[in-house]
Formats: sequence, C-alpha cells, structure tokens
Amino acid sequence: MNVNNSRKAWIGLSVCFVLLAACQKDNFDPRKPETVSFPENSSMTYGEQLRVPLPEGYGHDDNVQVDFSVEETEDYVFADGSTLEQKLIKAVRYDVEEGVIFVDSRLLYPTGASSVTSGEVLPSQFIWTINLSTSARQDAGLGYLHVTIDPANVAIEGTEQDAGMAFAYGLHGEEASTFSLSAAEEVKKGADWHLPATEFVEVREGKVVFDPSVSEGKGEEETVVNSQPSLVKDGFVVASTPFRMIFIPEIKYLFGQYYPDLDITIDYSTVHIGLSNGYLSAAPVFYPEKYKSTFRLKTVEKDGASFDNASNIFEVEESSGKVRVKPSESLTAGSYKVYVEAISSTGLVFVTTLTLGMS
Repeated sequence: MNVNNSRKAWIGLSVCFVLLAACQKDNFDPRKPETVSFPENSSMTYGEQLRVPLPEGYGHDDNVQVDFSVEETEDYVFADGSTLEQKLIKAVRYDVEEGVIFVDSRLLYPTGASSVTSGEVLPSQFIWTINLSTSARQDAGLGYLHVTIDPANVAIEGTEQDAGMAFAYGLHGEEASTFSLSAAEEVKKGADWHLPATEFVEVREGKVVFDPSVSEGKGEEETVVNSQPSLVKDGFVVASTPFRMIFIPEIKYLFGQYYPDLDITIDYSTVHIGLSNGYLSAAPVFYPEKYKSTFRLKTVEKDGASFDNASNIFEVEESSGKVRVKPSESLTAGSYKVYVEAISSTGLVFVTTLTLGMS
C-alpha cells in the first residue's frame, strides 16, 4: 500500500472527526430544568399568610436557592407610582429553615378586586414563576404558583347573619340608627372605612349611620336599605360585608287600648286589686300585631324599690303578655309595678309596665 495514500486517508479521517465534534458543539442542548408541581390554585383570605412547601426532593436541601419572578401576572401601576409586580415580589419569600414558601396577603390585595376610584380590576390570579437551583445544578427545577386572595370580612356589631349577609331591624323614627364596624388589626392596617355616599347611609368614624329621613312618610310599610361597608387600601376593597337594614313601623305597646285608624291610645296601665287575691290582667296591646312574638317578666318593684319575686308570685304568660298574680298571704299593701318585655318577631325588645295597687 502506498504510504502517501495512507497518510492522506488518515488526515481525511482526522478532519472528519474535528468537523463532527464542531457540529456537535454547535448543536449542544444544555440540560433543561425539570418541571416541578405546585398546587394548581392556592387560596387564602386577605390578612393571612400562605405556606407552600417545596416539592419533594427540594425541601431538605440546605443549598437550594429559590428565585421568584412574576412575568405571568399582568402588571398594574398604582397612584404612587409603585407597580403590582414590585408588590408581588415583596410579598413572597422562601424560609430556608422550614423549606416553605410564604406569601403575605397583607402586602397585596384580593384578586379580582375593583378600584373604587378608577374602576380598574386586578388580575383574577397572582402567578409567581419559581426557579429552583442547587449546588449541583444551576437550573434544577421550574414551577408556577397560582394564588387567589379573597376579601376579609367586616363585623357589624348588633346585627345577625343570614347566608353571609348582616342584617338588623330598627324603628321608623327621628333618631339616627348607628352600628359600629370592626375587623382584624392586620386587615385594618393601611386601610380606611368606605361606603359609597347615598342619601340615607354613610360611614362615619368607623360606624354605619342611617339618617332618620330614610323612613319618613313610610307609615306602616317596612323600609329596606342595602349597603356594603368596606375597608379600602390604595383604592381596592380588602374587606367588606353586605348589610341589610330593615326599618319597621313604630310599635305601640301598652296595657290599654289603641285605635290605629284614629291614632288614639287609652291607658289602662294602673289597676287596683284586693290584697292577697289572685289576679289575671288583660293582654297588652302590641301593634302592628304581625311583629308580635313572645313576652317575659323583666322585674317587679314595690313602692319604687326592687321586689324579690323569688316565689314567682308575679308571672307573665309567654304567648299573650298577661300578668298573673298568685294568691299569697306574704304580700303587703302597696303599689307593685310589673315590667313586661315584649320580644318582637324581628328580635327587637320593648318594655311596658302594669302597676297594681293592692290594699
């Protein structure tokens, strides 16, 4: 075999190997980070902190590094020039000792919240891109954390709850009806009480105040006022509760007679009876009758001083409000004033008296 030809063949093979190696280097695809799974949707209430453990295999690595970015969430610019992206980055952190990601809702806002000033709406989800790296690998894992934040609740003192709505009853009258508002301290921080201004209701110094004119000229009709007092931070509602106020007609409650067509009242609240005799009064008037519910004895006085009714000599019929006096030789002559409470079907409590002169 010709030596020159062999040398040429060897040189040709060497060139091929060099070219192949160069091509492989140009097409080199670095190892991509593996996809790591976080909960599809994590939710919390404004004021809380969310705890999200790292995926299995990462949480116990002291050398793991967690980096956050928020390109997947649409940005928003606030009135002070700060952005939603900046707030999202500040609200999330990784705790090395616990191996847990924390999201602090107090540094954010409820998702999907509308601005009370501009009407603009925040995203329905906040999304963080999470890059995990270890000492062995720079790009070990990649995942996404989806979080929704619900508004917190506002408590309204002196109300009841029905299907998530606070409600209360009041009377048509000349005085304003007032209810105090409250919320958790972490919810109130940095927020102000807010209620869209209307003719009849407003928030004043942490209270919902209904103007007495709300029920003017309503007669025997009920007046319903719906409102939603809230806490607003940077223009966005962070806590609220729907509130329904129901004003009912003025209640006539007395021992006597009432003629609604003439608006005439006859008072029979003082009666003279024989000492030590039994007695059963007439039922008190409660008008409008549709609000009548139950009655109970509140207290008894004798000649202006408290009377010990431990023996239950004085009783009140629960269904009618009639006052019953049991025959008793222990009673002495004097004026006995019986205080009778009426609990209306709306939960309002009214008090009237029946005075029994015994001699």
